[in-house]
Amino acid sequence: MRYALGVDIGGTSIKCSFVSESGEMVSRFSFGVNRKAPQNAIFDELVEAIENKLPFFGKDFVGIGVGCPGGINPEKGTCDYATNLGWKDFPIAPMLEKHFEKPCFIENDANAALLGEIYFGVAKNYKNVVFLTLGTGVGSGLYLNGHIFSGNEGKGAELGHTSIELNGRLCGCGRRGCLECYASASALTKDAAWAMAHHPESKMWDYCKTPERMNGAIVFEAEKQGDETAKEVVREYISYLGEGCLNFCNAFRPEAIILGGGVARQGEYLRSKVQDYLDRNRYGLLRVNPPKTKVLISALGSDAGIYGAAALCFEGLKQGQR
Repeated sequence: MRYALGVDIGGTSIKCSFVSESGEMVSRFSFGVNRKAPQNAIFDELVEAIENKLPFFGKDFVGIGVGCPGGINPEKGTCDYATNLGWKDFPIAPMLEKHFEKPCFIENDANAALLGEIYFGVAKNYKNVVFLTLGTGVGSGLYLNGHIFSGNEGKGAELGHTSIELNGRLCGCGRRGCLECYASASALTKDAAWAMAHHPESKMWDYCKTPERMNGAIVFEAEKQGDETAKEVVREYISYLGEGCLNFCNAFRPEAIILGGGVARQGEYLRSKVQDYLDRNRYGLLRVNPPKTKVLISALGSDAGIYGAAALCFEGLKQGQR
């Protein structure tokens, strides 16, 4: 049995596991990330953690895959920048290759999570898929004609920064009106808190007492209980998310759009609403019958990054990239 090590780097922790080609996950481990620590110190901590597990695998260990946030150059194996981590010009894949004498592959974390769904999750047998993570921001990945689309220098597919509102809300990227400003979990929480503060009759007060304690799960729960204010917040949220998905349907004609991240924990309740929005609007083509896109919820959840990083390694080895 061959095993690849999947390394999922996040803003607060690094999660790892050895994963077999059949999707068996074994010897999981993780550790917290000190954002103030130098990137080489974090690398040393990762190496030590891997070395503690490695003796159990021997020749069955075939390589490493890394999913990392920020601007990633898969060809060079570098993290060119990761703002939340304070990393810059970090050749993490070549350094891991040199230390362990095994091939190492790296991709943006959203692309890696998408590949996990392709290999081990809900998107098996699909060749054209859009993946959106609805969390602090809106992360995204594209799988087109059977391949991850990385774009120039590996920095493409930033679908969360496509504009859906000209001169709209200011985004952290510096532009205005980005999808991220309207369809992220953060945006949903802010909109719900604003609505709650302006509607003292809302049932949302029963759930969180103050707008500062609002979260996405609360607004959905209040909406399910029939609260009119929460209904309007959710309706508007679905319309923004739906419009973004319609744009991606028109641009890429994917077979499926996968929703992951915190908001996707609503599962079928969210999926059916977005699917209905797409079906009713027919992708903006009212006089033709375009290919239908299925809306899916991530099957791997918070483990998608680990699975995807391991899949990245298996895929790279299959294509003879090392």
